[in-house]
Order: sequence, then C-alpha cells, then structure tokens
Amino acid sequence: MKAASSRGNIFWPVALMGLLGTVLLLASTSAYGPGLSSDSITYLAAGENLAAGNGFRTYDGSLYYFWPPFFPLLLAFLNLIGLPPVGSIRIINALLFGLLIYLTGTMLRRYLRMPVLVIIGSMVVLLSPAVFRMAMYVLTDFLFSFLAVLFLFALDHFARNQKTGTLAVSAMIVALAFLTRYIGLSMVLTGIIWLLFRQRDRLVERLRHTILFTSIAVLPTCLWIVRNILVVGSPVAGREPSQNSLWSNVYAAGQVIAGWFLPSRISPTVQILIFALAVTILGGIYIFIIRRKRREGLPAIVVLSSLFLAIYISLIIVIATATTIDMPSSRLLTPIFVPLIIVIFFGLDTVISCRPGWLSGRYPVLIMLLVFCMAATYPAVRIIPKAMDIYRNGIGFFGKKSWHESKLIAHLRTHPVPAPVYSNGPEALYYYAGICAGESPQKFLCNSPRSKADNLEKYLKSASDGEWYLVWFDHLKRDYLYNVEELQLHFKLEEQARLADGVIYRVSSSSDSSRIDNTSI
Repeated sequence: MKAASSRGNIFWPVALMGLLGTVLLLASTSAYGPGLSSDSITYLAAGENLAAGNGFRTYDGSLYYFWPPFFPLLLAFLNLIGLPPVGSIRIINALLFGLLIYLTGTMLRRYLRMPVLVIIGSMVVLLSPAVFRMAMYVLTDFLFSFLAVLFLFALDHFARNQKTGTLAVSAMIVALAFLTRYIGLSMVLTGIIWLLFRQRDRLVERLRHTILFTSIAVLPTCLWIVRNILVVGSPVAGREPSQNSLWSNVYAAGQVIAGWFLPSRISPTVQILIFALAVTILGGIYIFIIRRKRREGLPAIVVLSSLFLAIYISLIIVIATATTIDMPSSRLLTPIFVPLIIVIFFGLDTVISCRPGWLSGRYPVLIMLLVFCMAATYPAVRIIPKAMDIYRNGIGFFGKKSWHESKLIAHLRTHPVPAPVYSNGPEALYYYAGICAGESPQKFLCNSPRSKADNLEKYLKSASDGEWYLVWFDHLKRDYLYNVEELQLHFKLEEQARLADGVIYRVSSSSDSSRIDNTSI
C-alpha cells in the first residue's frame, strides 16, 4: 500500500504534536509532581529496598510478590545511579507520551492515503484525557500501554522485513511488558496466534517463529514465578472471588470506551447504544474492506491491533468476573486506546479512498472529515481544564496538594513516634515522612466486603504484649479498616497529638481487650 508520506510531508506536524504532548505533561506536573497511588508507593518502596540491598520488600517490610518485578527494578536502577525515582519517572513518562503520539502518527502515515486523517489520528492521542491522565502516574499502566504500541510497531516491521532479529526484538518488548503487568499475556497470545496463522509462511517457518517468539516472551516471567513459588509458596498472590457479574463487567467496559469519545453529559445508557451502533458500523466497514481486498488482505498492523483489542478486552473482563480486581476502568483499558485508533482510522481511510456509491460526491467526504475532526478536538475541552487543575492541586490518591501540606506529616517529620507504628495511610507515612508503618486493623480485604480477613486478633495480642502507635488521617476514608470509634471498643487509645488533619494515638490493651464483639461494629 502506498504510504501517506508520498501524498504529503506530515512528519513535522506529527513530531510537533509529540513534542507538545511532552511539554504539556511536564508543565501539568511541575508543581506537585506525578500522581501517586497506594500501588505507586508500593513500587517505590520495593525499588528503594532493592537498591539498598534489602531485597524485594514493600513500605511495611513485607515481601513484594503481588506484581511482576520490572517497574521496581527500573526504580532501583534510578536509585543506584543517584537519580530521584519520582522525578525521573515523571520525565520518562513525558518523553514516552510524546513518543507514543509520534509512533501512532508513524503507523498511520505508513498505511493511510489521506494525510489529514494521519494528523487527526495523532491529535486524538495527544488530546485523550485517558492516555494523558495515565501518563501522569508513577504506575505500570502507562509504561505497559507504551510497550503494547511498541510491540505492535515492531511486529508490523517484522511482517515487512521478515528478519529473525526483528522478531526477537518484538519478543523482548513483550517480555518487558509481561514483566511489567501480568496482563502482558495478551501480547503473548496476540503474537502466537498471528504467527501461527500467517498464510504467507510455510508451516515449518510459522512453527519456528512461534517457538522463538514465545520462548523469549515468557521466559523472564516464568523465572519470576518460580522465584515466588520458592519464596512464598505461590506463583502469584491469591485474590478473593469477584463481586461483579460478567454482564456488569461487559457493560462497564463498553461505557468506558464510549466515554473516551462521547461527552460526559450523555447518559451511560445512550453512550452504550451509540457505542454498539459504532461497533456495528465499524464491523460493516471491515466486511466491505475484506471483500474488496481479498487478494491483498489487511495490513499486519490492522490485523495485530484487532487481535490485541479482542484478546486484551476479553482477558480483562474474564479476570474481573473471576477475581476482585477493579471493574473494567479507563486505567485498565487504556492500553487498547492506540490500537483502537489504528483500526478506526484505517477503516475510515479505506472507505473514503474506495469511494463507494454513497460517498461518490465531495460533500459527504467533507462532512465525514469534519465530524471526525470535531470528535478529535472535542477532548481538548476536557484535557485543558484537567491539566490546569492538576497543576494547581496535584493528582493521585497520595499526590494531591493536601498531602504535600499535611500538618500531621509535618509534625511526624520533627516528632517521630517509636515503633511499632500502624496507620490508615501507611503509604503516606513512608513516602512523606520516611516512617515504616503497617496498615491498621482491617475488617475485610480491600474491594472484597464479603471476605473474612478480620485480623483484629493479631493487634489485640500485640497490645497485650506492649503498646503500639496509631497515626490516623481524618480525611482518608477506607471502609475496609476499623475506624477509631470501633478500635476504642477493643483498645485503650491515648491521644498523643492532634493536628488539623489527623491524630496520633498510643494504643495499649484495654480491660476487656480479650473480647471481640463483632455485633457492636
């Protein structure tokens, strides 16, 4: 297929949008840094402990085995070479965001005939609130999303040059993605299915390529799983059964994807209906394309993107239905954003270029392009105010301005309390005050209200043997933890310091601490 670059030099507009994305991300996080969640601080602690020679351990000293190791390894490397990990990840994410926009434009430029669609497609990624927001966090999600696009780019390159080295590089990218998040299995399956069913290669070649790809892609994660079995006796951390049905997860996934392109003022039901209609139209477009291009076939990048979309979404829905991970959210589904853009814009470009009867005139094409241009630029209405808000107030559960200005944390920096320390926000204590604290007593597992994870007995024994300190943040609501009023039924809580945003208690055994009256909670 003739590249779009032959119909107009659009390298510089795409490169400029990539640069603009990098600058916008750096500017938005310049005041309070990148977004921090509980998972972020777990990764940071694991990286710091690894760099210090303490092994894979989290902020409370427990073993790190819940997630794959690549992100903590990256953070440990940054620590070892003397770079601040949080600030470095902020810069790395900004550069990767710009490169993601450029890669999207490059892939579109290679296969689309209409330069204007290449520019619009690149603009959609630049102005995507979902991608932009994920790039701001110290989390694995954006790195994984970038690796997913890089994998598609590399395997598409292999489809054109047929070099074993290119295939090996694409497998190494998948290996890094699999070591970043276990859902990297979706990339492994995408590569295996595509390699096995390529009609242009002989069966022996297909098998050889598949074995090479799979071996490189899965070996590092297999070694990590063996490590987990030897250290903790389990390949991965167990999870409780899901509270959500298959249909609710399918509906949630559809609502998230529709919300990427439709105004939030539209009701969820209408969004789903529009989304279903759009999927039907897109399916019809590809039926038309496949019939028209029986000999030539679809480009590898379109086949790979479609395959990755189907496998990734299916795995997310199945896992969310079986275990207690969150329902399909924008965070979980962001890796499919660029592949979805590639599929949509290739279909649109082919239909316009082929000019079927209903598009034979100039005006239908102009109207269609105008609609797509409006859809591409509409997110700017959301992303610019969002960027300003993040600049003023920070982003993330533990990255907000309120945490940077916490009076309780400021007090603990100058008046540390002796160990052992527990808190409803141990992550904040570790990151902002350098205090290694455990989580206060929990009634059930996070995101699993029906679980039987009540661990009050352990704390009662600890209090009967001595005393411990409780640092309680008033504004931090975690329903799965016992609150202060509930803890006072079983412990003696002596107030040590009261600040504007929380209290420090000394906790000891009460006269009736041996009694756990769950009916009073």
